[in-house]
Amino acid sequence: MRNRLRELRSGQGLSRAQLETALGISRQTVNAIENERYAARPGAVESPGRDLSGAH
Repeated sequence: MRNRLRELRSGQGLSRAQLETALGISRQTVNAIENERYAARPGAVESPGRDLSGAH
């Protein structure tokens, strides 16, 4: 499964800082997820991804 967090975040015009605040995670975690160096539990990013893709 391809990681789409960066694409979804950018598509909504969110900065990494805004995403960090919204999800309550660190900058390092967002960076690791976006660069596919972090294997998050599926539920940890599916819900925020749905929120980002369904916003607006």
